[in-house]
Amino acid sequence: MPTLLLGALLAASAAWTVPNVFSLGFAPNGDVLVTSRARGSGAAPLDVNVRSLVTGKVVSSVSIPEVGDDVSLVSVSSDLRLAAWLDKAQDVLTVRTPTTRWSSKLQGVRGTTALTFSPDGRTLAAANSNGYVQLWDVERGERRATILLKSRPDRLAFRPDSRVLAVNIRSYEAPNDATTLWNVADGMKLGSVQSLPGFSPATFVFEPGTSMLIAEAPRYTIGWFDSESGSVSKTLPMYVTPCEQPASFVNCAHGPLNASLSRDGSRITVTVDPRDGRLLALVYDTRTLKRLYQVRVEGFAVLTPDGNSLLVSTSYPDSLSKVVLEGEVP
Repeated sequence: MPTLLLGALLAASAAWTVPNVFSLGFAPNGDVLVTSRARGSGAAPLDVNVRSLVTGKVVSSVSIPEVGDDVSLVSVSSDLRLAAWLDKAQDVLTVRTPTTRWSSKLQGVRGTTALTFSPDGRTLAAANSNGYVQLWDVERGERRATILLKSRPDRLAFRPDSRVLAVNIRSYEAPNDATTLWNVADGMKLGSVQSLPGFSPATFVFEPGTSMLIAEAPRYTIGWFDSESGSVSKTLPMYVTPCEQPASFVNCAHGPLNASLSRDGSRITVTVDPRDGRLLALVYDTRTLKRLYQVRVEGFAVLTPDGNSLLVSTSYPDSLSKVVLEGEVP
Protein backbone atom coordinates (compact mmCIF):
# COMPACT_ATOMS: atom_id res chain seq x y z
CA MET A 1 0.00 0.00 0.00
CA PRO A 2 1.24 3.57 -0.64
CA THR A 3 2.71 5.14 2.45
CA LEU A 4 2.48 8.86 3.14
CA LEU A 5 5.21 10.73 4.98
CA LEU A 6 4.36 10.40 8.66
CA GLY A 7 6.20 11.59 11.76
CA ALA A 8 8.80 14.28 12.24
CA LEU A 9 12.01 14.47 10.24
CA LEU A 10 15.16 13.42 12.06
CA ALA A 11 16.97 16.52 13.25
CA ALA A 12 20.38 15.59 11.91
CA SER A 13 23.55 17.61 11.40
CA ALA A 14 26.84 16.55 9.84
CA ALA A 15 29.30 14.89 12.22
CA TRP A 16 32.05 15.85 9.77
CA THR A 17 32.40 17.23 6.26
CA VAL A 18 35.36 16.85 3.91
CA PRO A 19 35.50 19.15 0.85
CA ASN A 20 36.84 18.35 -2.62
CA VAL A 21 36.73 14.56 -2.35
CA PHE A 22 34.92 11.75 -4.15
CA SER A 23 33.87 8.57 -2.37
CA LEU A 24 35.15 5.26 -3.78
CA GLY A 25 33.41 3.05 -1.23
CA PHE A 26 34.36 1.46 2.07
CA ALA A 27 37.38 -0.43 3.35
CA PRO A 28 36.85 -3.88 4.93
CA ASN A 29 36.93 -2.32 8.42
CA GLY A 30 34.24 0.24 7.52
CA ASP A 31 36.48 3.26 6.97
CA VAL A 32 35.84 5.45 3.93
CA LEU A 33 37.86 5.33 0.71
CA VAL A 34 38.09 8.71 -1.02
CA THR A 35 40.11 10.38 -3.74
CA SER A 36 40.61 14.06 -4.43
CA ARG A 37 39.63 13.64 -8.05
CA ALA A 38 36.82 12.07 -10.00
CA ARG A 39 37.44 8.79 -11.78
CA GLY A 40 38.99 9.52 -15.12
CA SER A 41 39.61 13.23 -14.47
CA GLY A 42 43.21 12.85 -15.62
CA ALA A 43 45.14 14.16 -12.64
CA ALA A 44 48.31 12.27 -11.72
CA PRO A 45 48.91 10.18 -9.74
CA LEU A 46 45.82 8.52 -8.25
CA ASP A 47 45.95 8.99 -4.49
CA VAL A 48 43.38 7.14 -2.39
CA ASN A 49 42.92 8.21 1.22
CA VAL A 50 41.44 6.00 3.91
CA ARG A 51 39.46 8.24 6.25
CA SER A 52 38.19 7.20 9.66
CA LEU A 53 34.44 6.76 9.64
CA VAL A 54 34.38 8.15 13.19
CA THR A 55 36.40 11.34 12.71
CA GLY A 56 36.68 11.81 8.95
CA LYS A 57 40.45 12.21 9.30
CA VAL A 58 42.99 10.48 7.07
CA VAL A 59 44.39 7.35 8.70
CA SER A 60 46.36 6.04 5.70
CA SER A 61 46.96 6.70 2.02
CA VAL A 62 47.78 4.66 -1.04
CA SER A 63 49.29 6.17 -4.17
CA ILE A 64 49.00 4.49 -7.56
CA PRO A 65 51.59 6.40 -9.60
CA GLU A 66 51.00 4.34 -12.73
CA VAL A 67 47.60 5.97 -13.09
CA GLY A 68 48.81 9.16 -14.67
CA ASP A 69 47.30 11.77 -16.91
CA ASP A 70 46.44 9.29 -19.68
CA VAL A 71 43.44 7.65 -18.02
CA SER A 72 39.72 7.52 -18.74
CA LEU A 73 38.39 5.02 -16.18
CA VAL A 74 39.74 3.71 -12.85
CA SER A 75 38.55 1.06 -10.40
CA VAL A 76 40.10 -0.10 -7.11
CA SER A 77 39.19 -2.99 -4.82
CA SER A 78 37.91 -2.23 -1.33
CA ASP A 79 41.16 -3.46 0.26
CA LEU A 80 43.20 -1.31 -2.19
CA ARG A 81 45.23 -4.34 -3.25
CA LEU A 82 43.89 -4.26 -6.82
CA ALA A 83 43.57 -1.46 -9.35
CA ALA A 84 42.41 -1.41 -12.97
CA TRP A 85 42.33 1.45 -15.44
CA LEU A 86 41.89 2.37 -19.09
CA ASP A 87 43.87 4.91 -21.08
CA LYS A 88 42.05 7.90 -22.60
CA ALA A 89 41.89 6.28 -26.01
CA GLN A 90 40.44 3.17 -24.33
CA ASP A 91 42.86 0.98 -26.26
CA VAL A 92 44.80 -0.37 -23.26
CA LEU A 93 43.48 -2.05 -20.11
CA THR A 94 45.96 -2.20 -17.23
CA VAL A 95 45.64 -4.12 -13.96
CA ARG A 96 47.93 -3.93 -10.93
CA THR A 97 48.00 -6.57 -8.18
CA PRO A 98 50.36 -6.99 -5.21
CA THR A 99 52.47 -9.41 -7.26
CA THR A 100 52.17 -8.32 -10.88
CA ARG A 101 51.07 -5.73 -13.37
CA TRP A 102 49.78 -6.43 -16.85
CA SER A 103 48.30 -4.57 -19.80
CA SER A 104 46.14 -5.76 -22.67
CA LYS A 105 45.52 -4.25 -26.10
CA LEU A 106 43.12 -6.95 -27.21
CA GLN A 107 40.32 -5.87 -29.51
CA GLY A 108 37.11 -5.18 -27.62
CA VAL A 109 38.50 -3.02 -24.83
CA ARG A 110 37.37 0.25 -26.43
CA GLY A 111 33.87 1.21 -25.31
CA THR A 112 34.33 -0.02 -21.73
CA THR A 113 32.03 1.89 -19.36
CA ALA A 114 32.62 0.16 -16.02
CA LEU A 115 35.26 -1.98 -14.31
CA THR A 116 34.21 -4.15 -11.36
CA PHE A 117 36.31 -6.57 -9.28
CA SER A 118 34.70 -9.72 -7.89
CA PRO A 119 34.58 -9.99 -4.06
CA ASP A 120 37.39 -12.58 -4.07
CA GLY A 121 39.53 -10.38 -6.35
CA ARG A 122 40.08 -13.10 -8.94
CA THR A 123 37.89 -11.68 -11.71
CA LEU A 124 37.54 -8.27 -13.33
CA ALA A 125 34.27 -7.60 -15.18
CA ALA A 126 34.42 -4.94 -17.89
CA ALA A 127 31.05 -3.68 -19.15
CA ASN A 128 31.08 -2.39 -22.72
CA SER A 129 28.64 -0.03 -24.41
CA ASN A 130 28.70 -2.21 -27.53
CA GLY A 131 26.59 -4.84 -25.77
CA TYR A 132 28.91 -7.23 -23.98
CA VAL A 133 30.84 -7.86 -20.76
CA GLN A 134 34.40 -9.17 -20.68
CA LEU A 135 35.58 -11.39 -17.82
CA TRP A 136 39.31 -11.12 -17.07
CA ASP A 137 41.48 -13.38 -14.94
CA VAL A 138 43.14 -10.83 -12.64
CA GLU A 139 46.31 -12.79 -11.86
CA ARG A 140 46.97 -14.26 -15.32
CA GLY A 141 45.98 -11.19 -17.31
CA GLU A 142 43.88 -13.32 -19.63
CA ARG A 143 40.42 -12.65 -21.01
CA ARG A 144 38.46 -15.63 -19.73
CA ALA A 145 35.17 -15.03 -21.57
CA THR A 146 33.03 -12.48 -23.38
CA ILE A 147 29.34 -12.30 -22.46
CA LEU A 148 27.18 -11.23 -25.40
CA LEU A 149 24.02 -9.30 -24.54
CA LYS A 150 20.93 -7.93 -26.27
CA SER A 151 21.70 -4.34 -25.31
CA ARG A 152 24.17 -2.16 -23.43
CA PRO A 153 25.00 -3.52 -19.96
CA ASP A 154 23.86 -0.94 -17.45
CA ARG A 155 24.59 -2.55 -14.06
CA LEU A 156 26.81 -5.42 -12.89
CA ALA A 157 26.67 -7.33 -9.60
CA PHE A 158 28.79 -10.25 -8.41
CA ARG A 159 27.11 -12.74 -6.11
CA PRO A 160 28.82 -12.70 -2.70
CA ASP A 161 30.55 -16.04 -3.44
CA SER A 162 32.05 -14.56 -6.68
CA ARG A 163 30.75 -17.47 -8.76
CA VAL A 164 27.88 -15.70 -10.52
CA LEU A 165 27.65 -12.34 -12.29
CA ALA A 166 24.28 -10.63 -12.72
CA VAL A 167 23.92 -8.20 -15.62
CA ASN A 168 21.14 -5.65 -16.03
CA ILE A 169 20.87 -4.20 -19.54
CA ARG A 170 19.52 -0.84 -20.66
CA SER A 171 16.34 -2.09 -22.25
CA TYR A 172 12.64 -1.46 -21.91
CA GLU A 173 11.65 -3.87 -24.66
CA ALA A 174 12.87 -7.21 -23.25
CA PRO A 175 11.70 -7.34 -19.61
CA ASN A 176 11.92 -11.14 -19.47
CA ASP A 177 15.58 -11.17 -20.42
CA ALA A 178 16.74 -7.80 -19.13
CA THR A 179 18.57 -9.30 -16.15
CA THR A 180 20.73 -12.34 -16.83
CA LEU A 181 22.97 -14.57 -14.70
CA TRP A 182 26.37 -15.86 -15.89
CA ASN A 183 28.91 -18.38 -14.67
CA VAL A 184 32.04 -16.41 -13.80
CA ALA A 185 34.31 -19.42 -14.42
CA ASP A 186 33.46 -19.83 -18.11
CA GLY A 187 31.02 -17.05 -19.07
CA MET A 188 28.16 -19.47 -19.76
CA LYS A 189 24.60 -18.24 -19.25
CA LEU A 190 22.84 -19.68 -16.21
CA GLY A 191 19.43 -18.07 -16.66
CA SER A 192 17.37 -14.91 -16.38
CA VAL A 193 15.55 -13.14 -13.57
CA GLN A 194 12.22 -13.00 -15.36
CA SER A 195 10.43 -10.42 -13.24
CA LEU A 196 13.28 -7.91 -12.99
CA PRO A 197 12.95 -5.11 -15.57
CA GLY A 198 15.78 -3.51 -17.51
CA PHE A 199 17.52 -0.29 -16.58
CA SER A 200 17.78 -0.27 -12.77
CA PRO A 201 19.68 2.94 -12.05
CA ALA A 202 18.87 3.20 -8.33
CA THR A 203 20.58 0.00 -7.17
CA PHE A 204 21.56 -3.46 -8.39
CA VAL A 205 23.25 -5.61 -5.74
CA PHE A 206 23.04 -9.04 -4.17
CA GLU A 207 21.78 -9.21 -0.61
CA PRO A 208 24.74 -10.09 1.65
CA GLY A 209 25.12 -13.84 2.01
CA THR A 210 22.20 -14.74 -0.26
CA SER A 211 21.24 -15.10 -3.92
CA MET A 212 18.56 -12.40 -3.68
CA LEU A 213 19.00 -9.45 -6.04
CA ILE A 214 17.97 -6.04 -4.73
CA ALA A 215 17.04 -3.74 -7.57
CA GLU A 216 14.60 -1.12 -8.73
CA ALA A 217 11.15 -2.65 -9.10
CA PRO A 218 8.11 -1.50 -11.05
CA ARG A 219 5.87 1.11 -9.42
CA TYR A 220 8.58 3.38 -8.04
CA THR A 221 10.17 1.23 -5.36
CA ILE A 222 12.94 -1.27 -4.49
CA GLY A 223 12.36 -5.03 -4.57
CA TRP A 224 14.04 -8.27 -3.51
CA PHE A 225 14.18 -10.67 -6.47
CA ASP A 226 14.95 -14.38 -6.17
CA SER A 227 17.66 -14.85 -8.78
CA GLU A 228 16.68 -18.51 -9.29
CA SER A 229 12.89 -18.38 -9.47
CA GLY A 230 12.50 -14.74 -10.50
CA SER A 231 9.82 -14.19 -7.85
CA VAL A 232 9.65 -10.96 -5.86
CA SER A 233 9.79 -11.76 -2.16
CA LYS A 234 9.13 -8.22 -0.90
CA THR A 235 9.20 -4.55 -1.86
CA LEU A 236 9.72 -1.38 0.10
CA PRO A 237 6.62 0.75 0.69
CA MET A 238 6.10 3.23 -2.13
CA TYR A 239 6.94 6.79 -1.09
CA VAL A 240 4.17 9.21 -2.02
CA THR A 241 3.18 12.75 -1.10
CA PRO A 242 0.08 14.80 -1.88
CA CYS A 243 0.21 16.07 -5.44
CA GLU A 244 0.34 19.77 -6.03
CA GLN A 245 -3.14 20.67 -7.20
CA PRO A 246 -4.69 20.90 -9.67
CA ALA A 247 -3.58 17.42 -10.72
CA SER A 248 -5.06 14.19 -12.07
CA PHE A 249 -4.09 12.30 -8.88
CA VAL A 250 -4.44 12.96 -5.18
CA ASN A 251 -1.02 11.45 -4.31
CA CYS A 252 2.19 11.45 -6.35
CA ALA A 253 4.83 8.69 -6.17
CA HIS A 254 8.54 9.50 -5.99
CA GLY A 255 10.87 6.84 -7.36
CA PRO A 256 14.24 5.96 -5.80
CA LEU A 257 17.26 7.90 -7.04
CA ASN A 258 19.74 5.58 -5.34
CA ALA A 259 19.77 2.94 -2.61
CA SER A 260 22.36 1.15 -0.49
CA LEU A 261 22.55 -1.56 2.17
CA SER A 262 24.34 -1.99 5.45
CA ARG A 263 27.00 -4.70 5.37
CA ASP A 264 24.79 -7.27 7.11
CA GLY A 265 21.79 -6.35 4.96
CA SER A 266 19.59 -5.42 7.94
CA ARG A 267 19.05 -1.82 6.83
CA ILE A 268 18.60 -0.06 3.51
CA THR A 269 18.50 3.63 2.66
CA VAL A 270 16.76 5.13 -0.34
CA THR A 271 17.18 8.68 -1.61
CA VAL A 272 14.08 10.27 -3.12
CA ASP A 273 13.22 13.72 -4.43
CA PRO A 274 9.97 15.05 -2.93
CA ARG A 275 10.36 18.07 -5.27
CA ASP A 276 10.26 20.57 -2.46
CA GLY A 277 13.83 21.82 -2.74
CA ARG A 278 15.85 19.10 -0.96
CA LEU A 279 16.34 15.37 -1.23
CA LEU A 280 15.14 12.95 1.41
CA ALA A 281 16.99 9.87 2.69
CA LEU A 282 14.67 7.13 3.96
CA VAL A 283 16.14 4.36 6.13
CA TYR A 284 14.25 1.06 6.48
CA ASP A 285 14.56 -2.16 8.46
CA THR A 286 14.83 -4.78 5.69
CA ARG A 287 13.15 -7.49 7.76
CA THR A 288 10.04 -5.58 8.84
CA LEU A 289 10.13 -2.96 6.04
CA LYS A 290 9.44 -0.36 8.73
CA ARG A 291 10.80 3.09 8.00
CA LEU A 292 13.25 3.94 10.78
CA TYR A 293 14.52 7.39 9.82
CA GLN A 294 13.90 10.13 7.29
CA VAL A 295 16.60 12.75 6.86
CA ARG A 296 16.79 15.87 4.69
CA VAL A 297 20.03 15.73 2.67
CA GLU A 298 21.82 17.91 0.12
CA GLY A 299 22.88 15.02 -2.12
CA PHE A 300 22.74 11.26 -2.61
CA ALA A 301 22.98 9.33 0.67
CA VAL A 302 24.80 6.02 1.18
CA LEU A 303 24.39 3.86 4.27
CA THR A 304 27.62 3.12 6.14
CA PRO A 305 28.55 -0.57 6.63
CA ASP A 306 27.39 -0.56 10.26
CA GLY A 307 24.02 0.90 9.24
CA ASN A 308 24.22 3.67 11.86
CA SER A 309 25.18 6.64 9.67
CA LEU A 310 24.76 8.14 6.22
CA LEU A 311 27.47 9.43 3.92
CA VAL A 312 26.08 12.25 1.81
CA SER A 313 27.83 13.24 -1.42
CA THR A 314 27.23 16.69 -2.86
CA SER A 315 28.52 18.31 -6.03
CA TYR A 316 29.28 21.89 -7.02
CA PRO A 317 31.20 22.07 -4.79
CA ASP A 318 32.14 18.43 -4.22
CA SER A 319 32.08 17.30 -0.61
CA LEU A 320 31.38 14.28 1.58
CA SER A 321 29.53 14.49 4.91
CA LYS A 322 28.69 11.99 7.62
CA VAL A 323 25.26 12.14 9.27
CA VAL A 324 24.72 9.97 12.35
CA LEU A 325 21.36 8.21 12.72
CA GLU A 326 20.54 8.57 16.38
CA GLY A 327 17.64 9.27 18.70
CA GLU A 328 14.30 7.54 18.83
CA VAL A 329 12.95 6.00 15.66
CA PRO A 330 10.07 8.18 14.36
